[in-house]
Amino acid sequence: MNQATAVGQKWFNLVQKGDGEAIRELIADDVDFMTPAGQLGNPQDVADFAMGYHTGFPDAKFRVERWIEEEDVSVAEAVYTGTHTGTLGTPMGDVAPTGRSVTIPFVSIFGEREGQIAFSHHYWDNAGFMTQLGLMPEPGQA
Repeated sequence: MNQATAVGQKWFNLVQKGDGEAIRELIADDVDFMTPAGQLGNPQDVADFAMGYHTGFPDAKFRVERWIEEEDVSVAEAVYTGTHTGTLGTPMGDVAPTGRSVTIPFVSIFGEREGQIAFSHHYWDNAGFMTQLGLMPEPGQA
């Protein structure tokens, strides 16, 4: 296991536990952090983003299907599952609990420097996520 995989696995564990302070400490000051919701550039914003998902989906689990490692970079192919029972804080505003469960495949890329996440890019089908929450119509039903 390379260091990028180690910090990536730590990221998933901390988000799942909802440890915002430890998440902030895991993130490098000059982090390059990207999600379908936008670009984040400092540890506190990243921790707030992660905690928004933890609050919205307190039972969420990350299941990593495989890690692909190359030098100081690792890629996780995984599935996120959870039930939307809390308010989900997003950059576009809060989303009230829907009570719906989601299963979202995703890919996360991690780069490590001195035991911290130097960059992390996350890719998932945000429209599919919103559809599972009942916030968008199923394709063909609009």
